[in-house]
Amino acid sequence: MFANFFNTAIRSLLREKQYALIKIAGLALGLGTSLVLMLYISLQFSYDEMHEDGDREFRVIQTNIWDAAGGMFHSTGPAVGTALEEAIPEIESVMRINSPGSQLIKYQPPGGQVVAYQEDQVLAADSNFFSFFDFKLKEGNPGTALVGIGRVVLSNEAATRLFGDEPALGKVIQVGDENISVEVTGVTETQPENVHFHFDYLLSMYTNPIIREFEWSWIWTQMVTYVKLVPGADVKAVDAKVRTLADRYAPATFKRLGMDYKEFIGQRGGWFLAIQPVRDIHLRSAGIGNRIGPINDINNMYILGVIAVIILLLAVVNFVNLSTARGSKRAKEVGVKKTLGVSKGMLIAQFQVENIMLTAVSMLLGLGVMEILRFIIQPVLGIAIPLGIWSTPTIVVIVLGIPLVVGFLGGLYPAFYLTSFRPAQVLKGKLMTGFGSSRLRNVLVVFQFTISIALMAATLIVFQQLTFFQSREVGIKKDNLLIIDHADKLGAQLTSFRNELANFPGVSDAALSMDIRGGFEDIYTREGDDRKVSISAYKADEHFLKTTGIELIAGRGFDANRPSDKFAVVITETTSRALGWVGEEAIGKRILYLGDELGPQEVIGIAKDFNIQSLRENIVPIMFLNIDSKY
Repeated sequence: MFANFFNTAIRSLLREKQYALIKIAGLALGLGTSLVLMLYISLQFSYDEMHEDGDREFRVIQTNIWDAAGGMFHSTGPAVGTALEEAIPEIESVMRINSPGSQLIKYQPPGGQVVAYQEDQVLAADSNFFSFFDFKLKEGNPGTALVGIGRVVLSNEAATRLFGDEPALGKVIQVGDENISVEVTGVTETQPENVHFHFDYLLSMYTNPIIREFEWSWIWTQMVTYVKLVPGADVKAVDAKVRTLADRYAPATFKRLGMDYKEFIGQRGGWFLAIQPVRDIHLRSAGIGNRIGPINDINNMYILGVIAVIILLLAVVNFVNLSTARGSKRAKEVGVKKTLGVSKGMLIAQFQVENIMLTAVSMLLGLGVMEILRFIIQPVLGIAIPLGIWSTPTIVVIVLGIPLVVGFLGGLYPAFYLTSFRPAQVLKGKLMTGFGSSRLRNVLVVFQFTISIALMAATLIVFQQLTFFQSREVGIKKDNLLIIDHADKLGAQLTSFRNELANFPGVSDAALSMDIRGGFEDIYTREGDDRKVSISAYKADEHFLKTTGIELIAGRGFDANRPSDKFAVVITETTSRALGWVGEEAIGKRILYLGDELGPQEVIGIAKDFNIQSLRENIVPIMFLNIDSKY
């Protein structure tokens, strides 16, 4: 019986090759596109599921003390971990991660040449890191790998870069400009994509001596602090206790710095901590951020999910529409078969088998489309999409279920409609007009056009937004402006290097500065005033403003012929307003840094505001110190 259905379906498709090709191709494209989106969404929702105790693990976040507007912030001071352990018995363990930034890594094999890499994925962690997060080691003991000073765990990829096929354990490498010697005590297996941070080098925490120096601080916010609760702990009760810790412990830090805690937090509406589930970090950290890795936004996932469903619906509606439109062509065939004694049930089954077979072929081709799109999208957009579908139960259900469901729906209407009439009516052709004006098909066509118009409108809006972002003046001349990373490694030769570059053909100017793409905020005040302002400070030379095209609205820039400019600063409009100055009033005034003996800095210029962050974010106070400043 099924063999007969199959043969009949093949003959029908061969008679109308173009019609079959359109049905199969349309559904395959829709399936492939929607499956790619579903795979990506599935990956995003799977972040940090690998951790065995993930349901008891939380990241500690706090009020953004660096922004007068408040909000929440992803980092804490080193002393927060100690306070958590002392004050909250429901916490089983505390673990901290520090991000020392890009580091020069060197290794010299015996009798060989030095191998050196500038590495970006460098972190430092407390010794209980591997009992907290489930990263697997292929070499080394996870319980002792980070115990002590001068130890490092490498990723499998970093170990291969440095040592090739040689064993990594026990080898000594140098880290940073200070050439700190560290011993390799572990090598991880390949790290999964779906975790909220990755590393190539994981140093033992106190390998960097600066961390020990700031163990007392609540405002040296260079730590990501995690807690693991005891089994059965009441999360809401713990969160309530965590919220009170800043008021109890942070004042000691401010007293040590000669600052008034109440005055400081009064400008920010208070200071409190909170705990965030580790598994929420990747998708639910909009406005909070992630110090040690990228994040996504769960709202984006919802939007992509809706788009995937719409694309799938359009493909299915198109398939059903074509099935109903061409159903009348089979009317005489149905009439003849009913005259010959074929039952209504058999005819319905035949239509269903034909359509399910078509959708099965479409799904196979759709999987090919999915793979092609996956390979195109990944390098272009820089996003990862899983290699296969069979590890994702939801996708497996969709792949296996769609041919059955869509095939059934595609054959349902023509099958029941055609088989419901008497053979004599069908053979006389009385169904042709009625079937062609089917209300169902009209509804489906209207649905298709409505959704298509909505998608085109949404595409136009997105295009306009992209055009706005690309064309908006941000205060810096981005065109033809190149940044040479890690030039500071030249040391005393840096100025000579800059001068050589400036003389290159085609180079109009060159400048030296700290990397303005990432800021380091600290607390400053103006002389004679207790107002505390968080300012991002960068060192820059006398060529910087001209080279970047940042406009001065008052005063002047740095002058190499004025030795006093070593103690001068150029601030932005936002910085001037934050410090309480109006117009050119700031020129000649002095700014004080509360952290060390930097000394008073005289304001010699006010620059026009410029945007170095997302256009969604507010412009932050920025200040440029002289390249020769002690900062």
